[in-house]
Formats: sequence, C-alpha cells, structure tokens
Amino acid sequence: MKNKYLLILLVTLSANCLHAKITEKSVVVNFETDKHELTAEHVVSLRAFITSISLSGDYELIIKGHTDQIGSADYNIHLSERRAQTITEHLINLGADEGLLTTVFRGEFELLQRSFNSSALGENRRVEVFYKLYEFEDLSELENELKQASITSVTMEADEEKIMVGNNGTFIKIKPKSFLTADGDTYDGEVRLTLTEAINMSHFMEHGLGTMADGQLLESGGMYKLEATNGQGEAILLDPSSPLLVGMPSTNMQDGMSVFVSSDGLAWEDTEAKPMAENLLELPSRPVYKRPHYNYLPFKLDKSKEPKKPHEPRAPKQPKEPNAENYTPTVKWYQFYKKEAIKRKAHDRYLCAREKYDGKMEKYHDRYESFLAYEKSFPKRLDNYYCDYEDWELSLVLQKTTFNEITLPAHREEWKEVNIRKRKGYEAAMDVWREECDNVTLAYIEKMEELGIPSEGLTSRYIFSQANLGWMNIDRLYEDNFMPKREIIVSSKCEEEENVMLYFSSLNSCIPLHMNEGEARQKNIPKTEDARVLAYKLEGKNVMYCEYDASKQNHIQLDYKPISFTDFRKRISEIGRV
Repeated sequence: MKNKYLLILLVTLSANCLHAKITEKSVVVNFETDKHELTAEHVVSLRAFITSISLSGDYELIIKGHTDQIGSADYNIHLSERRAQTITEHLINLGADEGLLTTVFRGEFELLQRSFNSSALGENRRVEVFYKLYEFEDLSELENELKQASITSVTMEADEEKIMVGNNGTFIKIKPKSFLTADGDTYDGEVRLTLTEAINMSHFMEHGLGTMADGQLLESGGMYKLEATNGQGEAILLDPSSPLLVGMPSTNMQDGMSVFVSSDGLAWEDTEAKPMAENLLELPSRPVYKRPHYNYLPFKLDKSKEPKKPHEPRAPKQPKEPNAENYTPTVKWYQFYKKEAIKRKAHDRYLCAREKYDGKMEKYHDRYESFLAYEKSFPKRLDNYYCDYEDWELSLVLQKTTFNEITLPAHREEWKEVNIRKRKGYEAAMDVWREECDNVTLAYIEKMEELGIPSEGLTSRYIFSQANLGWMNIDRLYEDNFMPKREIIVSSKCEEEENVMLYFSSLNSCIPLHMNEGEARQKNIPKTEDARVLAYKLEGKNVMYCEYDASKQNHIQLDYKPISFTDFRKRISEIGRV
C-alpha cells in the first residue's frame, strides 16, 4: 500500500508576532525507498499546499531533501538532491517564483528517527517545504526581523554559576550572586539575560550600529550587548565586584585593541582596558623568509666584428685644363705706361696654373689606374663581404644560443642553490617557531580552562572582563591623521523613513547617516579606504534597497529599487565577507 510509504504532513502556522506579521506554512513529502519521482498523491498534496499559500507578495520557499540511513553517505547526498530538485521543479511549474526558492539537500545527516524499522525509515525519506510570507507595517518591524538571528535569551537563578553561549559563539561566564537591585542590594531570584551579538559588518547593519568615538573612526573587532531583567521584566544591575568573563569571536583580530563602552551602540568611549587575549597569548615573531634577489643577466650582442660592405667603384674626376684666354688681361687706357708689365704677370699666372694642372693630371692618372684595379676586384670583394656577413650573423645567433642554453641556465642554477640553502634555514626556523607557538598556545589554553572558559576557538576570540551591562566593543582608533580626507554627501527625495549607512569593509567600520531635509553629510572620510553607502526603506509593504560605491564619488543621489526581504537579508549577510 502506497499510503504505508507516503506520509504527508501539512502544518499551518500563521503568527502575528510583535516584530512583524509573518505567515508560515510547511509540508513534508515522504518517498519510497531509493525513489525520487513524484506520485499522483504527491502531485495532489503539493497542489493543495500551493493553493493554500499566497504566491504574491514578499515570500520565500525553502526545500530541504533528506534520505534514510540505508546506503552510503555519498549516494544519499545525491539522492536527497534529486528529491529536493524534483519538488523544486514541480513548485516552479505550479507558479512559484524560481528566484524565491532555495533548495537544500542533507542526505542522511538530519534523521528524524534513528531506528531501522520500516516506519522510522519512511519518516526519514522526506522532502520538507517551508514557506514564509513577510508583511511589514513599518521599518522597525523589518529591522526587528533582521535582528532575530543574533539575539539569544536565557533564564537562570541569580545564585547559580552559568556559562551563556550566544547564537554566534560569544560566551559569558557568570558567577553566583553577580546582580544587584536598583537600590544596590544583592539580587536573589530569577534572571532573564538577553545577549545581542554584532560580530561582523552584517550585524552592524542589522542593528544600525556605528563605530565612532569623539568624531574619530574606529576599527572594530566586534560588539555585543548584555541586558538583565528580573521575573517581572524590570532591569537589574551587574555587581562591579563580580565582573563577567567574556569570550567574543572575531574575524578582525588586531593588535592594539581596547574595550569600548556605549549606551546606544553609536558613540563609544574607550575604557583603556585591553582584551586578555592580547596579554596572555603573545606568540613569538614569525620568521620571515627573504627570498634571495635574482639578478637577471642582461643579454647584449657583440656587434663589434660586423664586416664592412665595400663601397661602389667611383671613377676619379679629371682636372679641368686652364684656358689661356682666361688669362689674357684687359688694359685700361690710363694703364698705357704699364701695359707690358700687366701682360707679363697674366702670362706668369697662366704658366703657374698650367704647372698645377700638369701635377693634378699625374695624380689623376694614378687614381684612375687604382680605380680600374678596384673596379676589376669589386665583384670578388662584394662576394667576400656577403660571405663574411653571413658568418657574422651566424655568430650573433650562436651568441644568443650560448647565452640561453649555457650561460643563463648556469646562472639560474647557482641562484637556485643559494635559494635552497636559505629555504632550508627558513624551514628550520619555522619548525622552532611552530614549537614555540604550540607551547605558548597550550599554556594559554590551560590558563583559560583554569578560568572555566571553553578552549574551542580561543585563538580567534577576544577574552576580557565586563563590569557593567550594556554595549561593549573591541576597537582601536583608525590612525589616519596624515591621510587626505573628503566629505560625502548623500541626497534622497523619498518621504518615507529610511536607513542609510556608510561602511568600510576593510576596516570593519560603519557610520549611520541621519537624513536631514533629504540630505546627510559626513566629513573627514579617509580617501584611501574603500567606502560604500547602503540604504533601505519600506514603500507600502515593499522593501526598497540601493547601494553605491562611494570611493570615487562625493555626492550620491539615492535611487531605490524593490527587492524581496529574502534577497535583502542575503545581501546584508554578505557585507564584509566579499
């Protein structure tokens, strides 16, 4: 009987919570052994589920696939994936928005029943479909829904010792009789503790927290807030003589951190107290490996022996013979008395020119004979040049080949030998350093265990004492006194209430911007840090969101776009982790 292997559970929970109106429904579809196909009964049940919910508005659907414990873990993971995917595709065909569906597959790792009887195995072979419809009346309801995952509440008796652990890993060790009434008397009764954790940037955004102290930007290692009330919901105080021991996880472990306090999570005051982790866990300096510098050998061709090409034969120019007529003088009438002398001088110049011409002709004949001899030998000279040039070009190739195949490899091998020697020395130093770190860490863990603090994750936690309730923050001032600054202006045309945040992921820092008549200004923003502006609001019952890179623009005009609450929450959770 199929009904023996098919169990459909439809649970409807429609809750109007104090923080928001959220409609929740779920259905569980059970499969037969090693099956992932939908049966007719599955189709009817899923159609009934879809018709019972609203596929309009701000909703999300989570589909989780499971198997029983029969078979290998790897096979069951893939089987649960096929089952979840089958349900997902069918819901899409029934009209669900693919972008609002999340498919998860767990295999055999989240069993409902550990037994191996047929009934227990049938319960484990399932796909769970969870539906949530979000309807926010105002922005505070949306903010409260964002905060829920980071708020933990426990109840204890004032005279007992307790270690409270938050959803995000913060632990608080509470001594007996650590609380006082408003009058200063020791409180003895039920204590309700509420822990709000803001470990990373996404938590800062969810809670609208800031990281500023006296107008200076802080680099945060994480924040949290602890509140205590009695059985009637009235606030009670922490006895300063019985401080709490706190271990807060952090993704921003830095030197020089201090404990800061605040009444509202926006303006912080330095207590100048240092986290215990900074005092107790002082690891030795890690050895630094300095790779030997590689001096690249420059290659330069030796072209000094390049053969010279013979010049073309060129006949010498024959001297010009002097003309006697050019040396015949013109005698003026008033030179009649020295006419003969002038003619003699002109004749002498002609004879001199003639003598020079005869000498030039002798040289010309010698040069001409040399020219004829060179002209005769030129073809052979040119052939010899081309042969020599080919040999010279071959010598250049040989130079390059010798450098690449002999000289350069030899040089690299020599550098590698030096590097290997230095590397061995570095690895030996690292072995010593690791041993020293292990010894220091072991001593630190032993010290923490003496104080009653769990040893898991101690090296990624800040450990410190808390003498007052309220907001606590592990910070250090951002040292930017000599950095260039700028002003960021954010403008908005919307009339609804809106939340605007300026944040720096690299610093784990953020600043809430308060809009005044549609504008917010923030001065003294470091130019060298990557800044982003994130804003969100409610328009009717729709979540509106925008985000801008403010690293290069000083004036930002907010332009909101609709977004589902699921996608908005996902985007907030990704901030600081990208």
